[in-house]
Parts: sequence; structure tokens; C-alpha cells
Amino acid sequence: MAGCVIDATPIAVDFWKPTKAPQVRLFFLTHLHSDHIEGLTSSWRLPLYTSPITALLLKNKFKLPDSVVHELEVGHSFLIPLDEGSNNTITVTVIDANHVPGAVMFLFQGYFGNILYCGDMRWDPEMLEDPVLRDVVQQRALDVLYLDNTYSAPYCQFPSREEAKQQIFKIIDMYPDHEIKIGINTLGREKLLEDIAKRYGERILVSQEKYVQLQLLGCFDVFTTDPQQSRIHTVPMKQMQVSSHKKWNEKYQTISIIPSALYSGWKNGPYSSQASTGMHVVPYSDHSSYSELMEMVSQLAPHQIFPIVKYFSKSGWWADQSAPDQNIKADMTVYRHLLSTPPPDPVIIPEDVIKLMDRKAPRLLQARPRRCVLRHGLSPRRSKVRGVVFSSGSCSSPSLSRTPSVTPTSFTTLGSGRSDFHSPRRADFRDSPRSMKSGVRYPSHSVIGNELHSEHVLNESNLKRSTPMHFTDSHKSARMVNEEDQPTNSRNFASKRKNYRSKQQPREHTSSARSLSIELQEKVPSNEVEIDLKRKKKPQNVLTMRRDALLRETIDFIKIKNEEMNSLRTCSSGEELRCMLKNANLILDSLSCLDFVL
Repeated sequence: MAGCVIDATPIAVDFWKPTKAPQVRLFFLTHLHSDHIEGLTSSWRLPLYTSPITALLLKNKFKLPDSVVHELEVGHSFLIPLDEGSNNTITVTVIDANHVPGAVMFLFQGYFGNILYCGDMRWDPEMLEDPVLRDVVQQRALDVLYLDNTYSAPYCQFPSREEAKQQIFKIIDMYPDHEIKIGINTLGREKLLEDIAKRYGERILVSQEKYVQLQLLGCFDVFTTDPQQSRIHTVPMKQMQVSSHKKWNEKYQTISIIPSALYSGWKNGPYSSQASTGMHVVPYSDHSSYSELMEMVSQLAPHQIFPIVKYFSKSGWWADQSAPDQNIKADMTVYRHLLSTPPPDPVIIPEDVIKLMDRKAPRLLQARPRRCVLRHGLSPRRSKVRGVVFSSGSCSSPSLSRTPSVTPTSFTTLGSGRSDFHSPRRADFRDSPRSMKSGVRYPSHSVIGNELHSEHVLNESNLKRSTPMHFTDSHKSARMVNEEDQPTNSRNFASKRKNYRSKQQPREHTSSARSLSIELQEKVPSNEVEIDLKRKKKPQNVLTMRRDALLRETIDFIKIKNEEMNSLRTCSSGEELRCMLKNANLILDSLSCLDFVL
């Protein structure tokens, strides 16, 4: 089974044995190949997320109700709730896997960081044209990559699908009067069959089940179920045997073509001696070759990598002593030099997610995913997470990172070095500015307020909070709000750092655009008094944080539009830009009035 449960999350991909993973709440399906749906039956009633094409084929195969299958359109990002009546969500971006119809990759973003699950795929540099994935890669923010390691071995070298298709054309051209048998799987090779039919102007024979599937996929009308109408026949791959080939030739002169790269690198492998009898193996594959995998990992530069396929067959052909060693395909050390450093920090599981993953928590969710637009690849995150630290090899399989992972810990913490993705509310970030400054990852919607979020503090008992000035550097590294970056024509949004160090009396603020790291103007006499003060002012602090977040967004928006107007790098007219700036200033003035309320 080519699936797994992603550790420290309630997420499972191509994994359909919920009794073995009671913590899972969200199930994702990459595509409809048999090794990816093992355990999935018509009685399945838990929420399932997949692409629209796979959803169509899945409903036709298993007759699942619409309430169970949730469609995620390719090229879009979605906010998926973890439970009902709560703001716990993860962000999922769906990317075409270039494998078979409906096959996709999932880019998960949440408190666990950025995780790309490839499923089965064939690498194409055009995949980086997806804006979310592209920006994550540019920021070197891909924490974990689950790699399709089907051909992750140096001996697995084969040509592109276009080159392999030309080899098939040459074989068919050599035998114009022969019947052609082409081995196929239950799903895949549809584009190859269409190209063959168009080139030779002939219909291709398929089974009745395959014919219905092709109609669902909307393929060209080049297929038939009548053997009398075609000399090019498709045959299930398991029937492509030497004995079957001999029987076909007893009735009519037949050429058999096996479009598969499974035996690449195997000297004197299966069917290698059958070419003279008309049985040909062409290395046509919907998976990535070893060189393509190297290019892919080099481009993505993840911090850690896991193999999706963990066990390989040792029976049948592979029991032969001349067969190459398949176990090396699960060895990810060959990509060590391509990984980014440092390895991802231990995952901090929020307390509410821990409760959600409890065995007694309900699994059947009725909430549907909501489409969202991510700004520059990073989804919204919480500013503070309480929970437990988790760090281990995922899927119980060997992983690879540049340095050893941190030992698993189980104490309550206030945060970790990783930016903790999680958003309680906002989902649309079309006008949000770039959140990357100075090469550090930071989600601009993460509002600090009075809450501490430091990369260097792990234990609550070690905190010393006499004044807010002790955490100036921590806030600056987390917020990435630099004084030099503020617009000159707006109110002072970030207070001078020298005001922290000076022991002057706190000045009376007249603007609401003050620094987010200055929330308390007076010293806190003790931890008990501070906690009591927080409880009394909790509603006010929440409003203040939201107000300040919106202020920052508005000021950054004004700055960007000013730059566009000065450089004319925009498709909007000058009048439209002036109107945008006027409205933004009105919003800024309105938000400033909230000081009198708060």
C-alpha cells in the first residue's frame, strides 16, 4: 500500500485503514490506482478529499455518496476545517501530478509547517509555475517532501514519454499488416492511445469497463468495443505474457508492446529475448526517472525527505538473482547534498488539535472545504501555540535530513523556531503584501499582541517578564516589521527601539498605528497580577490585536500602491490608484478612531 499517516497531524494520504490510525480525521486520495485505494470500499463514510476527476471515477467505481467525497480543484488552495464549530483549519494546495487522469499532489500547510506529498507523479519543471509552491520553494520553506521513489535508483534511467511514444510508433510502422496488442493498466496511457489512434487513423479496441471510463474522462471518440473495427487492441498488463503472445500468433500475426519502465536497468531482464518473436518492451512511464527525481529534489530543496514506497516486491521476476536490488530505492541518502539546512524544527501540536485527535473525538465532519487565495505561498498562522513537541520519522520509514532531528519531547511549550501556520479567521489574501523580509519566513497575519512568541524560549517556567522590553528582539524576529520599511506619509506604525531602552514616562499616544510589540505601557508587578490583568482585558486585547493587524495590512497596502504609482508597474490607471489610496487612508483614519473605544 503506497500511503501513510503524516505524523503529528490528523492527516492521512492514500491510507484507508482508519482502525489502525484512530487519530486521523482527514483522508486524502491522490489518484485511483489500486495500490493507492487498498482498503477503500463502497461502505466508506468518512470525509475524503480528492481532485474532481478522481472524485468522478471514485463515485462511479464505489458508488460513494456526494456527502463523503469532497472535490478540490487543481491549481487552487483550500481551507479545510479540522472539526465543526471551531477555527482549526489547514491549508491544502492541489497540484497536477502529471501521472494519470486525476492524479494530484497535495501541499499541506498548518501548524506542522509546509509538507508536499507527491503521490505518484512524473516531474515537470512547469509544476513550479504553481504560485503557492513556487513561493514556498523560493523561500526555501518546504519542510518535508514525501517523494515518489518508484524509480529512485541510479539504474532507473529511461527517456521521456514523448521519446518512448516515438519508439512505439516505429514498432507499429514496421508491422503494418500485424495485429497490435498494447498492455495497459486500469487507469493510465489514455493520452498515448489517443495519439496512436490519431496517427494511424484507426479505432482502438478496449474493454467495456474501460470504454465507460474513457467516456467519463471525456476522451476523443477513437475507441471501440467491437473487435472487427480495429487491429490495435488494448490488453490488461497482467495478460501480457509469453504464453499469451504465442496463442495470439496462432490465430493471427501479432505484435505485443509492453509500455513500461519497470525493467529499466535490468540486463537480460524479462522479455529482453522476446523481441525477435514480436514482443517488445518500451520504457514508457508515468513515473519520474532517477535523473528527474534528482532534478526535482534539487529544485524543491526540502529540509527533510521521506520515501512513499517503503516495500518492494521480492517475488516473481524479482526473485531472480540477476534482478537489481530494489531496496536501494527507499534509500534517501542519495539526496542528502540537495537538502536545505537546518532540518525542520520539532512540530508543536496545539492542545485543541490533540483533543481532536483523541480516540473519542467524532470523525464524521459535515463542514466542506473553502477556497482561499494564499499570498506568496505562506498560509495564515497563529501567533502562539500551546501543545506538545513532536519529532519522529514519519510513516515508520527512514527519512533524511541534513542533521539529526531533535529528540521527541512531551512538555507544554509556548512555541518553536518553525513558523506555526494556523489561522482562526481570514482566508482571502489577494491584496496582502509580501511577508518575506530579510530572507526570513514570517506570516504577516500572525499577530503577537501581549503573547510571547520567541524562538529561544521553550519552557514557560524559565520566562522572566518584568517589562515588555525584554522581548523586543524576539518580537522583531517574528514580526519582521522594520522601522525603515514603514511609509513616510503614514502615522508612525513601529515605535523606535530606543523608546524601549529609555526610562522615560510612557508618552500619551495619539495614533492607533503603534508597534504591535508595545501592548502594555506599565510594568507588570508579578506574574499573578499579569495573569489577572490579562483575564480582565481579554476582549479588549483581542480587538486591539485585530485592529493592529488590519492597520499594518492597510499601511503596507498604501506603500505598495505608492510604489506602483511612482514606477507605473501596474495595469491599473492613475485614477484607480488614487482612488485606492484615498479609500485606504479613510480606512486608516477610521481604525485610528478605535483608540477612543479601546
